[in-house]
Amino acid sequence: MPVLTHPLPDVSDADALEILATHWKLAGSVHPLPGERERNFHVYTDSGLEFVLKVASPLEDTAMIEFQVPGLEHLARTARAAPLALARASRRA
Repeated sequence: MPVLTHPLPDVSDADALEILATHWKLAGSVHPLPGERERNFHVYTDSGLEFVLKVASPLEDTAMIEFQVPGLEHLARTARAAPLALARASRRA
């Protein structure tokens, strides 16, 4: 099934909070956001930070996911004035 026509990953708000705690040691609240290829959440941490958590579909090509982070890192270095999302590496569980 093509990645753009399959259902988004089945990830609840509770699942998102567990992912944040396990992989980033963060606590807070999440609010679902729209997504074309992944399940997205606007994260508000207890410490006042905000993030977007993106949960990719298991049908997504790993190369596509691995391409996104270096692309964002490159833009952060070369287009500093642009309003960009910055990737934050997870901690090993």
